[in-house]
Amino acid sequence: MKYTKLILSGGYRETGIQTRGLTTAARREGFRFDQFYLKTEAIIEKKNITKVLIECRQDFSSGIFSGLEEIRERIEALKLSGKEVYFYTHTYGVQELFLSAVCSYRLIHPMGNLRFFGLSYSFLFAKRVIRRFGIDAEIIRRGSYKSAGDRFRTDSLDLANREQYEHYLSSVMQVIRDGVKSGFDKSDEDIDDLLEGEVLNSDAAADAGWIDEIVTLSDFITRWDEQKDREFKFKRMPQKAGKRRLFREEQIAVLVFEGAVVEGYSKRDPLMGQAVGAESFKPVIKKLREDKKVKAVVFRINSGGGSAFASEDITAELRLLAAEKPLIVSMSEVAGSGGYWMSCCGRNTFAMPTTLTGSIGVISMHLSWRRLLDMTGLTHDTIREGEHADAGTPFRELTDEEKKMVDMEIEDMYDGFINMVAESRDKTTEEIDALARGRVWPGMTASKHNLIDSIGGLSDAVSAAVRESSLKKPTVRFYPELKHGLIERIVMNMSGNDGDMDVSATLTALKNMLSGGSLNTGPAALMEEVLFKWN
Repeated sequence: MKYTKLILSGGYRETGIQTRGLTTAARREGFRFDQFYLKTEAIIEKKNITKVLIECRQDFSSGIFSGLEEIRERIEALKLSGKEVYFYTHTYGVQELFLSAVCSYRLIHPMGNLRFFGLSYSFLFAKRVIRRFGIDAEIIRRGSYKSAGDRFRTDSLDLANREQYEHYLSSVMQVIRDGVKSGFDKSDEDIDDLLEGEVLNSDAAADAGWIDEIVTLSDFITRWDEQKDREFKFKRMPQKAGKRRLFREEQIAVLVFEGAVVEGYSKRDPLMGQAVGAESFKPVIKKLREDKKVKAVVFRINSGGGSAFASEDITAELRLLAAEKPLIVSMSEVAGSGGYWMSCCGRNTFAMPTTLTGSIGVISMHLSWRRLLDMTGLTHDTIREGEHADAGTPFRELTDEEKKMVDMEIEDMYDGFINMVAESRDKTTEEIDALARGRVWPGMTASKHNLIDSIGGLSDAVSAAVRESSLKKPTVRFYPELKHGLIERIVMNMSGNDGDMDVSATLTALKNMLSGGSLNTGPAALMEEVLFKWN
């Protein structure tokens, strides 16, 4: 019989980087859920694979807890298919206990331990810093919970922001409690003691029943080899799930949107990371709509929003698709603001219990450098035709009249957002407004408020798409399919695509040589609004 290995390593992503170029090609991608989904489906199909070893490395992490819920669902699918599933790691923290709870056996390194210190969210505020350097932030918003600009608006959590994230933290803790308890023969008191904080070495963890065996990874694999178990290795990454057909292939397309929503074309942004452009994404939707092989589409979204204009442009294209084919929405870690906007055109919307969703609100932020210019002695001059022609430039603050104009625009956008959601969810605008105001909700609460249809992951959404399209045995394929050039593929093979890697000066020079451009480098700062931590 055969066994195979699945490795959890790097930061959680839904799919690969969606921009071309040597810089992005050399960036190692970390954990990709689309590849994990396809691999687990392939393993389930192979009857000669009887054992699966999941190695969770120390660099593995999921930014939002719902990513772990998705991975756990796929691991459980392996076990339910009759496979023996073994989980190995050096240190068992929250994510490792949560994932291993659905496995057949739990293994730990002799020098490892089990530790849990609780959950925490940390928020970073820069209001005092930017003011010290002569920069002033003017923020106009609809929704007291709309916190996207809070890092510049305030220097601590306000009551609304504290309320929504305390609720989310409590929801995550309940999912952890239920998930750990379901996989271990433990009393409520044992679970409470663990969640209050505990550190156990490998021997103590085994004695307490959290671990099945203390062993090194190499010794464990050697034992399987001595038992004549042969390792199955994927020669190449599976491109689709389901049985191959020689002639007519009926397909469920999983269309992944991951990153900030921007106008124009997709790019890597130093502040927002991956940004998906409407002009890059709309042709992919159109292609799936026109493809006769594609019988239904699952719109898989992992986005906190961005441009309202780009969100509506993409949504309009999705509506055209939904008018011709079943469109099911599957929310990943985050589907908020513009991300929620785009999710409102599906027949059925799925989210995990801890998916961050909602954030139905609008915000505008203007940064003024006027005091900075005064402090440094820099001067400027402006020629304009029209009293407000330079409104929004960083060289001055907005006038009271201009603030009113922006406020009216924000009000119109918010009303449009509320009306669109109310129509989509078959509610009144008053009911949606009470749930909106920029507030984020965990998926479980969003389900109770009818902001989504069902609790479930990508597998549930695919099953719903199969039912809606009345297909018997369709294949499942992920989109967009980004085609890389020869040199990009060489660089990707060099980098390994399983973590983060800085691009060397040689590659940067090569890129500029090939493009005929000049070398232009400089520092970039990345500021996170929320730093999630589970120990």
